[in-house]
Amino acid sequence: MTVRERVALAPYTTLGVGGPARWFVEAPDEATLRDALAWSRARGVALRMLGG
Repeated sequence: MTVRERVALAPYTTLGVGGPARWFVEAPDEATLRDALAWSRARGVALRMLGG
C-alpha cells in the first residue's frame, strides 16, 4: 500500500473539482482497503471513501 500526501482530488471526481487530500490511498482490492483502514485508525486519521 502506498500512502501519498497532498493529492489533488479533482481528477477523481465527476465534476473535476476538489482540493488536496492530506493523505490518499488508491485501494484496488479489499486487502488494500483493510490496510488503509488500519493505517488511518493507528494514526487517528478519518477515512473517507470516494467512489466504490
